[in-house]
Amino acid sequence: MKPLELTGFVAILRRWWPTIVVAAAVGGIVAWVVAGSLPPAYESSARLLVGAPSADSDSAKAASQQARTYAEIATTEPLIDAAAESLGLAPDEFDGTVTANANEITRFIGITVRDTDRLVAKDMANAVADLLVVEVEPAGEVLTSAGGVEIREPARLPAEPVEPNVTRIVTLSVIAALILGLGLVLAVEHF
Repeated sequence: MKPLELTGFVAILRRWWPTIVVAAAVGGIVAWVVAGSLPPAYESSARLLVGAPSADSDSAKAASQQARTYAEIATTEPLIDAAAESLGLAPDEFDGTVTANANEITRFIGITVRDTDRLVAKDMANAVADLLVVEVEPAGEVLTSAGGVEIREPARLPAEPVEPNVTRIVTLSVIAALILGLGLVLAVEHF
């Protein structure tokens, strides 16, 4: 087994390029068919503000600490189950599909729901946001400077699915097929 020189490599590519191109094309077509058959996943997010918009620095600091706690509350099973039931949906459908994150600098909480139905994703994100407001706001209390929560941006109907990303899947598959095709050609020629 002698080492492959650049001129030998170029000669192999000239001789086998149709095979390598066909391998890449087949890889791309197979990936496109498979990606097209995967169910779409939609995401919708609601944004909530903790504390009054014009809070002083001490209140804003306290609100940013509370935002983390409220984000945790938003993903608890009882709250998610109640939100699902309020929409007439089965609570177990949403295991792991509801996420919440808190931005400690801006005091915003983002509640995101991922589902195969874009309307369900939007409605569930809004239901979780509504229930979070009710959960942390005792009845009849006004938004306080540090601890209140209000919905600043309700979830919207997503226009496009976030998954599957067909372009990325096909591109990576074509690259993998090119590498595999080239590897097979080099193995056939070299051994």
